[in-house]
Amino acid sequence: MGEVWRAKDLVLGREVALKFLPDKLLHDQDAVTRFRREARALAVINHPGVAAVYELEEIPNPEAPEQPIRIIVMELVKGESLDRMVARGPLPLERVVPLAEQLAAALQAAHAEGVVHRDLKPSNVMVDQAGHVKILDFGLARFKPMVRPGDHDRTWEQSDSGVAVGTAAYMPPEQILGQEADEKSDVWAFGCTVAEMLCGHPLVQGANIPEIVGQVLKGQLNWSALPRGVPRPLRRLLQACCSLEKEKRPSTQDIIATLRRLQQRRQVRLRALAAVAVLALGVLASRLLWPPKQASLLDPDRRLTVSVSWNPKEPSLATMAQALEREVAKVSWLSLAAPPEVGVLLSLEQKNGAVALSAESQEGRHRRRLARWEAEPGTFEMGVLPQVMNVLEREHIRRDLASDDAFFGFLVERTSDSGAARNFRDALRLYERTRYREAREKLSASLKADPQFWPASLFLALVAKGTGDFAEAPRRLAEAHSLCPRPSSTEAVILEAADALVFEDHKRQGEALTKALALFPDSGYLLYRLALLYRLEDRPEKAIPLAKKLIRQGWRPDFSPTWELLAHCQLQADQAKDALETCSEGQRRFPTRYRHWLYAAFAYHRLGEESQARATLEEALRKYLDYSTAPRLTAYQFGQYWASLLRWEEKRRELWQQVLAEAERLLKEDPNDSEALQAKGDALTALGKPEEALAVLSTLAQSEGAGAYTFIGLARAHAALGNREKAQQALAQAEKLWREGSEVARGTLAYNIAAAWAVMGEREKATLWLARSKDLYGFDRLDLRLDPDFDPLRQAGLLRQFEAPR
Repeated sequence: MGEVWRAKDLVLGREVALKFLPDKLLHDQDAVTRFRREARALAVINHPGVAAVYELEEIPNPEAPEQPIRIIVMELVKGESLDRMVARGPLPLERVVPLAEQLAAALQAAHAEGVVHRDLKPSNVMVDQAGHVKILDFGLARFKPMVRPGDHDRTWEQSDSGVAVGTAAYMPPEQILGQEADEKSDVWAFGCTVAEMLCGHPLVQGANIPEIVGQVLKGQLNWSALPRGVPRPLRRLLQACCSLEKEKRPSTQDIIATLRRLQQRRQVRLRALAAVAVLALGVLASRLLWPPKQASLLDPDRRLTVSVSWNPKEPSLATMAQALEREVAKVSWLSLAAPPEVGVLLSLEQKNGAVALSAESQEGRHRRRLARWEAEPGTFEMGVLPQVMNVLEREHIRRDLASDDAFFGFLVERTSDSGAARNFRDALRLYERTRYREAREKLSASLKADPQFWPASLFLALVAKGTGDFAEAPRRLAEAHSLCPRPSSTEAVILEAADALVFEDHKRQGEALTKALALFPDSGYLLYRLALLYRLEDRPEKAIPLAKKLIRQGWRPDFSPTWELLAHCQLQADQAKDALETCSEGQRRFPTRYRHWLYAAFAYHRLGEESQARATLEEALRKYLDYSTAPRLTAYQFGQYWASLLRWEEKRRELWQQVLAEAERLLKEDPNDSEALQAKGDALTALGKPEEALAVLSTLAQSEGAGAYTFIGLARAHAALGNREKAQQALAQAEKLWREGSEVARGTLAYNIAAAWAVMGEREKATLWLARSKDLYGFDRLDLRLDPDFDPLRQAGLLRQFEAPR
């Protein structure tokens, strides 16, 4: 209801949306009431997921003075509505879950203010350019009474006249029947909306409204339309949202909790890979502004040098100058110095009976004002001194960070709070050492000190990505975007790079890297990032010189991934002896990082030193279990794969037994744990018990949330029993899910499909799927040289085409 125009607020200089009540409805009292109700609903909800209202205007109508023109001035949301997005086809699961969480959070905020939307549907939900959900059109909203018994809410009464309002395909039975609609009615509409995102069409369809109404009242919702790749917990959640008995529908709080757990459970297989990826890209929001400065930012003891100046002809200023110098002398990270070798110059002057103090930063020939204060002489020490020390601490932190990484110095300037800056600095240093839990605590403290400090939200997203929290990462990234609504060109590059990381868009990552390198060709981090990109593209010959250059120049000597990158690339390039030397130095420098032992084990294997390779792999496994944050089930699964690359069958069998034991332990806690069921089935096949594996995997494959890896496991079990036709059918189903795009890490999935075909002796199909995997960077030359599953292709000489440089 209403016409919406784009406009510009000439006073505040911002773009807004103007919603008008059409002329034909100016005399319609119900329409006027709904229009005012929408403005009221938007005004009481303060949440980034609901379009903000600025004011409700009623201006004189020259054509009908008795009927004023009614306008809602509200936030302009630039983006696309969900119904238009869905019209192009189903959305991928990895995008639906974060959007659904944002939508549920916005509903929760509305319900907390007593507002029930009553017309939630895809056309009333916008996704803005930063990927944030915005709920629109509260014209049918109702206000739940939040007053004392005996009071009345007129809006509630008017909208409860027994007349059904809303859109039939998204209305629950009670709303269709004109009964009381409450928060659980919105939950039904939420379930229908999210299901439509997954299906690509409404959950309830019919030729006309009576047919749709009949299906809703009978509970005949088309759940079979959900793709097979939709996990069972999500399917159960949506079905619960659309329960005919509204008391059985979950609360928005329960919905949010389920959605946050969902991605973590699905991505157990990818957590270790994500940790590597975040080290590769996580600091891509790094060193994108200031090129390295020639001037020293701090003194040799990493202190900020400060000088206090005043006019000797003004004796009254001497006392204040001495007070400033005493405060500076008390702090360990400050040092008094004489010009010109000074980092910050504090200048006192008398002006119109007041004292004026300015703080100016000096870096070589570059000068900039940090702050200026004016105060009465008697209030200077109490009123101004604390502010001066806050500015000096922020400047010291900026220079401290910029000495190591110029971009971090830029980021910390986005806050004016020294506490936020201090926690942010500490968080970055923890983050670089992959101490994610501690980094998260520091970043949260930084954001608490300054709720507008968007870099803290951005790095919380990167930490979430590194720990496999695939629901939290997009949410935090959306938060960073909302706190930086009008980014500068440099800030836009940073946010673009973070978007590319969180949503695993390799093309955008490359574009963001190109932009950054054009700005800062001498950036140490960007050289590291470029080397990593070459490794991912299986071009180690280009990556090795860059990694060596970084080490030679002393860039971040305590950053283990640089050494890990070099060793990995040397193995890719078949330089096993060089890789051993690199690993030896890495083991000395970083004794808790398992990859230095893992790559050394592979190098020994390539050199034919099997006993040494196995002993080194044992040490790598111990360190992985002792120091990695990965679940033990994941550790054992990766361990058996590493043992297979060394052709160490005894160790591989031992680790498969540990996978089986850990899976059974998890299933005692939750018999429906699909990850544990998958692991149990795979372990039983590997341990020579394919009949038992089939019993587990067949049941899992028939469940609504079965994924591609379930069918790969099923194919291997059938193949072990000689059921070739059934194995082929299972792999065909895995291929179908790959094509639907509902699975993440499609390059890795294509590699696993190829391996299954290879084990079955289907060389042509295995080769085809390897080609698809290579297109998506699903493997490198090291995988092909070591993986025993590809022995049939290796012996036929079919792998050579994939080992050639790109």
